[in-house]
Amino acid sequence: MYIGTIIITLVLSIIIFRGLYLIKYKKILLPESNCIIEKLLLPFTSLRKLWNPNDILIIDFIKKNSLIINTQKKEIFILEIFDSKSINEAFFINLFKTHSTNTNGAFFQTILKNKTKQQHFILSYSLDLINDIQKETDSELKTGQESNTILNNLIFITPYEINKLSKNNLEDKKQNIVSNYEIYQGYKAKEGAVKDIYNKLLKTNIQCTVWSYYDFYEGRVDGYISKKLYNYDIDKEHQDLILTNHILISKDITKNELNEISDIYNLSLVKKSIDNKDILLKTPLKYRDVDWDLLVNLDYLSNQYISKKESL
Repeated sequence: MYIGTIIITLVLSIIIFRGLYLIKYKKILLPESNCIIEKLLLPFTSLRKLWNPNDILIIDFIKKNSLIINTQKKEIFILEIFDSKSINEAFFINLFKTHSTNTNGAFFQTILKNKTKQQHFILSYSLDLINDIQKETDSELKTGQESNTILNNLIFITPYEINKLSKNNLEDKKQNIVSNYEIYQGYKAKEGAVKDIYNKLLKTNIQCTVWSYYDFYEGRVDGYISKKLYNYDIDKEHQDLILTNHILISKDITKNELNEISDIYNLSLVKKSIDNKDILLKTPLKYRDVDWDLLVNLDYLSNQYISKKESL
């Protein structure tokens, strides 16, 4: 009996101190409540409510200059770009050479477009890559708190909603998201140069989010070639090849607006009919349909930036 009491006391102590540690040192996202018991039990009640935490992108912890999210690589850094006029082709060649051997040598370029307002972000698991881009651009590495706000604007279910909604209400919200948003996948890079996508998008009145993935890592490039292009003679020695993947998420986008974006990115787009739920709820950070990855030359990326921003 005495031993049983000790064990129960020990277990309760671990739960309480674990909760305090997560709150104080790991900056766990708390619900808007003043109840200390609710806060202490959050790590455990959250798991109960989520029942399957892997079906949604979740921000686990807020660090000083990064976020810990429930993806395989965990720590994500966010850079906001205000102007890229100082970037030239030589910069991208050096960036490619530096990070083609970096297993984390990839990034997402995400443009959040709300009619006439627009924001341009780089998200990467590699702080070195983020720092290299920051050196050559008018940009800012976001703090953990700022990154939390940005990512909450890019996802459709926030951590606070996860903690507050019942299982049934959360499932209803997921279904509403899938029903109300459309996803278009880039499936072919068109011939010709891509130039100044940011300014061209800025001059449109479209409401959407464009996720563009760029991967320098030679191991994944080689894997793509050996898996999908093994019948082709790919000259890697004289080309700088990267992988890219593009997703457009929008609500009530018109055919003309879709054509505008297709022309701006010089990219053929097709409406997705499968995996929409995974993409919307997990975001491309957690779910990317690798079957739609494209092999392109480095200049497909570099041409997007070799320009000076213009005002409307």
